[in-house]
Amino acid sequence: MKKYLSIIFLMFTYFLFAQNLAIEYKGPNFNYNLELKDSVAKLQTVKKTHVPILYFDLKNKKHYFEMDKNVVLGLKSPHLIEISNNHKWEITTESRDILGYKCFKATTTITFSNKLYHITAWYTPNLPYSVGPTSYANLPGVILKITSSDFKDNYHAVSIKKKVVKKNIEVPSHSIITYQKFTEIVKANTGIKL
Repeated sequence: MKKYLSIIFLMFTYFLFAQNLAIEYKGPNFNYNLELKDSVAKLQTVKKTHVPILYFDLKNKKHYFEMDKNVVLGLKSPHLIEISNNHKWEITTESRDILGYKCFKATTTITFSNKLYHITAWYTPNLPYSVGPTSYANLPGVILKITSSDFKDNYHAVSIKKKVVKKNIEVPSHSIITYQKFTEIVKANTGIKL
């Protein structure tokens, strides 16, 4: 009997974690599509824009922005900018329903361009992937809604589809630079401090 229960548990775990998802997010300036297949997720704007594509490598717990060749920044070829996701979230027991999923509230603060921002995320552990509509992650489930005190990073899921994503999603094999190095490049070439 234990053998059969173990096999059923392994099969359940495989299907739970091999899930393919497509989530659409609405925001103030852009709408995003997030596609997840196996252990890689890709977040991009619905319409083609200058906003970089974000890749989540769930297996290695890394996140990257894909930066195209950029003459202003001195990038002669596409690069991946590795985003450090060391946000220290305060996870609460406060919950709400979003699109039929029980979500829990988590908060953090970040400093960007010498300004402090308060971030509130609503995530669901029922979809156990550390992804969301922006580069924020490190939560034990998909972020379905996120708001910031400056009201620029306000995104919420408008649809979630468990479906088969037909094409493979892979993190591109571009050169990787750290976010710290990227901020140095931006400052040296534009004078802007991120």
